[in-house]
Amino acid sequence: MILNGNILKLCIGGRQDTALILAILIFGILCNHIYLPIGLEHYILSIAHYKLPLHAGYFNLSLLIVFSATATLTYKIIKGNSSAKPFPSNLDFISSEIPEQDKIEMQTKKGLKFGYKTDTAELIKVPYDYLLKHMMILGSTGSGKTTLMKSLMYQNIANGGGCIFIDGKMDYKDFQDSYDLCYSIGRHEDVYVISPGSPELSHSYNPILNGDPQEVASRIISLLPSDARAEFYRSEGYKALVTFISAIMKLYEAFNMYDLAVIMSNEQAMLQLEEQLKSRFPTAPETLQFSLYIDGYRESGKLNFSRLKGNISGTAAKPYVFGTGLFGEVTGDYDPDVNLLDCLKNNKIVYVMLPTMNKPDASKEFGKIFMSDFRTVVGWLQQDVKKRPKIPYLVVMDEAGGYANENWDTLFQQCRSANISLIISAQSTANFDDVSTSFYTKIKENTITSVFMKVQSDIAKKKISELIGQQWDALLSQNIGKGDSLGGSTNSLTDSSQGESQNIGYSESQQRTNLVYPEDLSKLGTGEAILFYDGRLVFHIKTPYLEANRSLPFKLKRKSVKNSVRGMNMDKKLPELLKKGEAENSYMKREYYKNY
Repeated sequence: MILNGNILKLCIGGRQDTALILAILIFGILCNHIYLPIGLEHYILSIAHYKLPLHAGYFNLSLLIVFSATATLTYKIIKGNSSAKPFPSNLDFISSEIPEQDKIEMQTKKGLKFGYKTDTAELIKVPYDYLLKHMMILGSTGSGKTTLMKSLMYQNIANGGGCIFIDGKMDYKDFQDSYDLCYSIGRHEDVYVISPGSPELSHSYNPILNGDPQEVASRIISLLPSDARAEFYRSEGYKALVTFISAIMKLYEAFNMYDLAVIMSNEQAMLQLEEQLKSRFPTAPETLQFSLYIDGYRESGKLNFSRLKGNISGTAAKPYVFGTGLFGEVTGDYDPDVNLLDCLKNNKIVYVMLPTMNKPDASKEFGKIFMSDFRTVVGWLQQDVKKRPKIPYLVVMDEAGGYANENWDTLFQQCRSANISLIISAQSTANFDDVSTSFYTKIKENTITSVFMKVQSDIAKKKISELIGQQWDALLSQNIGKGDSLGGSTNSLTDSSQGESQNIGYSESQQRTNLVYPEDLSKLGTGEAILFYDGRLVFHIKTPYLEANRSLPFKLKRKSVKNSVRGMNMDKKLPELLKKGEAENSYMKREYYKNY
């Protein structure tokens, strides 16, 4: 598919007629010097002489071909055959006419090309002005959804912009295809990969490195269930997170998930942190806040760690998951390769691969905390005009239902003013319903343009049809009536009459009909889509399929120079803390049995 032009504008009745015209022109040129005799007798005579005369009385074969072809095509136009669709489809759909003002905007404004109208082959480009109002893509597996998203990202990268793509399937082939597209335009050095399931193929990324204590605590607490039964533990967990993170930030330049998990689950580490605060910053607000929190769990001058741990164990489990194992190898760096603020400011390309097949729960939570970190960065960009990306930054969230947050409506509002365009994708509206009963409604209200590819769910098809809306159509009906009559008198056999009547009636009325019926969405082929443009125009389009003309196997390159950051390094301190804890427990046991 050609994105930069519309070669199909040459067609009269579609691609077949375009090919026919080209064949006629070529054949006509080749036959330009061949002449045929006008009369049959001259033709026989020329055969007898074993040569074809090239004199007066003969006509040019190329003129005959061109004349015949012109007559044939003219006949097709008169007969209405010129309306043949350039892109054959099982769906017989007439797209909206493009208003003149929209045509001008598509031609003059910068934006992304989505595809071609199947009935007229007109190129549909969505300007950035509309993309900044965000977009929703729905389509089942195999419908061409991923191919469309790669095309949009490639165009934005080619325009000099950046993008984030969250891959909910962790498909390395899709990533390599995207990487090859970046390589083909010389931007492969701008690609960063975050793959918590495969540290050997991932750049380092610390999701709690940036932000104030409240922002970082909010990222972690968003992973806990938000129902009434868990409200007490959410509240206690948030309070503990803010207290501990404030203390850590006062003492150290950086910390990671593992550091936080140890502080929240080990009594000796918690007490040592309090000692450090009192020693170095005895009057600091962070020290007073920490002591006040710990005093709430002290009984007879000693910390009741069991009660404290019981209240915050659920919260402490979240950083433990991300701070250990394969995830910990990616998130443990104090000077990571990926800094989201720098990536957005400098139009970098971030590809996030979530291992949803073998680690579904942890992957969803990683997606949530990544988006929470992204939300913090958006808030910073919103406040500082100079840091906003010059070219709209594209954020594509594939299979978003697994890691979405029900409060994302504010994120959509913030991103627009930060010059960031969000594209949220799922297989069905049911994936959004899994987030909350109102999440689909919020997404619908915050995405002005939508793309619907082939979907299987009857409920989803009905919701999509309702979203696109209805139009007034004229309903013409015709009634035909016919009757016979026979009459006579009982006094006479000949006194009779016979009649015949006929009437025809026409009526016209208006009724509301769907612009797109639910069954239409089942007829879409691979790569076909219904584009609901700006909430007012409906196009049936064929989306482009892109392949890179150059290929380069991806090779991970980490940051060459690491800054010297004073981190907490609890992984090195933990053995000593555990030994100290064991010694204290042994002493307590000896005292207990001695008194007993």
